[in-house]
Amino acid sequence: MNQPESIACSIVLLGQFNPAIFHPAWLEAKGIETLGTAAYDGDLLTHRDVASFSIDDRSYHVRPDRFQIETPAPPWVTILDITIKIFAEHLMHTPITAFGVNRTVHFRLSNISSRIKLGRMLAPIEPWGEYGQGMVTDDVGLTGGLQSLVMRQINPVPDEYSSETSVTIEPSVKISDHTGVYMHVNCHHALKTCRENMEVGRQ
Repeated sequence: MNQPESIACSIVLLGQFNPAIFHPAWLEAKGIETLGTAAYDGDLLTHRDVASFSIDDRSYHVRPDRFQIETPAPPWVTILDITIKIFAEHLMHTPITAFGVNRTVHFRLSNISSRIKLGRMLAPIEPWGEYGQGMVTDDVGLTGGLQSLVMRQINPVPDEYSSETSVTIEPSVKISDHTGVYMHVNCHHALKTCRENMEVGRQ
């Protein structure tokens, strides 16, 4: 199996946030991050409408309606622990309406033909008739086919919230030579009340 050349994991919360609170110094004061040993990149943006900065391999992006923490390196549970500390221990009254866990990977296949074969398997061109046949050509730059495929599964969960998992597959824009494949998995959970949010977050 091909190992991914690029990988990332993120947690996203939707709700009502105060971006101005989110600052490396605040995270350190609350015992969430330790700047003394962390590599803080110094590229800091904090404003009432947006906060954006990175500590070690973790990046924070906060808007009034959205919180995101992302990392390209395991252990992935680290960003979950940080998120729970922030919102279950320090900002427990923050209204949160939904949360999601995202995983993105970029794979390099052995050659162009392998990527075309994968695309044809996931999105056959035969049902498209003459239009589909127009995607077949010896010129790789003109070869047509799958550009974006999204599959969605509705997950059975308790009545307190709804849950779905979406998987997106596309050609990779990070890997050159027409051999890259991008995959994004999103597990999205829509919640009902702030109190229920915190109960779910602790599970």
